Amino acid sequence: MHKIFILVAMFHCWFLQASIFSEQAFPKTRFMNTETTLLAPEVLYSTNITDIETLNSWTAIVSELVMEIGEIRIPQNIAIFQILLSNDSTPKIEIITETPISEELYNEFESTLMAITPPEVKIGKMAFRISIWPRSLSKKRVDALHDSIIPHLQFSIDRFQELSLNEKMLYLEEWSKMEAIPILTEYAKVQFPKSEGIKKLVAFIEKHKKNSIIPFLEYAQTNPLYWRSVFEMPADSPLAPTLELLSYASNGSLDITKRLLNITLPFSSIQKPSGYYLDQLATYLQLIQQDLAYEIHEIRGLKEAKKLEEAIENAESLLTSIPGQPMLLHEYIQLNILKRQSSGEDVSLQNILSPELERQLYQKDPFFIGSTVIRNARDAYNHIKRNEINSLFKTPEKYRENLLDLSILCLDLKSWHFAAHLFHRSLYYTESNPEQMQAIVAYFLYSLEQMNITDFKSNFPGDHLESFANIHQELTEKFESSEVYRGFQGVHELRPDQK
Repeated sequence: MHKIFILVAMFHCWFLQASIFSEQAFPKTRFMNTETTLLAPEVLYSTNITDIETLNSWTAIVSELVMEIGEIRIPQNIAIFQILLSNDSTPKIEIITETPISEELYNEFESTLMAITPPEVKIGKMAFRISIWPRSLSKKRVDALHDSIIPHLQFSIDRFQELSLNEKMLYLEEWSKMEAIPILTEYAKVQFPKSEGIKKLVAFIEKHKKNSIIPFLEYAQTNPLYWRSVFEMPADSPLAPTLELLSYASNGSLDITKRLLNITLPFSSIQKPSGYYLDQLATYLQLIQQDLAYEIHEIRGLKEAKKLEEAIENAESLLTSIPGQPMLLHEYIQLNILKRQSSGEDVSLQNILSPELERQLYQKDPFFIGSTVIRNARDAYNHIKRNEINSLFKTPEKYRENLLDLSILCLDLKSWHFAAHLFHRSLYYTESNPEQMQAIVAYFLYSLEQMNITDFKSNFPGDHLESFANIHQELTEKFESSEVYRGFQGVHELRPDQK
């Protein structure tokens, strides 16, 4: 009979927490002092159990049961149990042994763990591992097995920085889909069980959790229940927008993730789960953006050195990691124009960047500032408005002061989705000004109306048709009074969609 002593070191690490978060981060780190041996079970991480006595008791029971089954059923074998108790309450067990164990024995371990899983784990996640091995075996052999189990659980900020840009993107996508989204959806179900908007939002995500892509943009731009879930959240816990941008991150949509993060992060509390994951996401994106900026700088250096073939090859390689990234796509298009011009072709952005390609580019990042093709007054007007947005972002310390101006600029750009999010955020800073608050609600509802979300306005009193007509007239007059509109009159006849 092998004896086992208990060592529990509970790390609330969640990948990079120990390296990049303050002591105020959620959740907090806890340690316990207990007796140590080579056979001690080790808690790798836990998200929601804050009661040390509960954790200690549960771990002791699991250890005894695993040891009891193991000593009887696999007495002459090394076995390391990597037990992941997931947020969906279905345990995932990885058992590494020198000799494979039977399916019957695996099922026995699984059913045993299911029977004793505490309620706290069902709204979070826990992972721990236990070794059982005959005393005659060396520690070196056991350590070799330990080192082969799920290396990402010991992930550090240094290791993340060492990854290539492509590897960082893949890691971000996996982390979003397999870690952050499941935890927050489970948290949403527990904390807001009566919220119809939250229930539908969680159901939508869970419906697509096994798909390669979560089609969130279509859902958010057509479903009034999504915007209901946005309104149902406390001001410092923007859970619905957080789940939205994590869905974009899981899809590899870097630019819309970044922009929505800029809108959501400044208003989130790090003490709330949504704020905790937003903070992690911000760190990942910052490092990815640094890599991307460096790669684009290298490509531009090759362009200046007239090494167009090499620059194009590098750009194509990066576009496989971040498809359609506006700045990168812009460089790639410019490189191909230069290559074709060097062969004597008469080509420019004007005749190579189709309206559809440009639409897709700005859909990825509606605030992108690049060499915009100016085909009509609307193109010129949008370019000027994007530059105005760019100037606002240059003073991030005044972000909240500039919030309403940024919202109006998004309305001018017809970026309805971003405008709706920004107007919603602006409401929290106009409670002392009822008249301004009423105007912001009208702008918010107008933005939703342009996305064909037509029944959400029934939640607010007032003559919305009249206010929508006034906003439409206001935007039209602003455009037609602009210098670029007057400059294009008589030169190009504008179609209605260009106004």
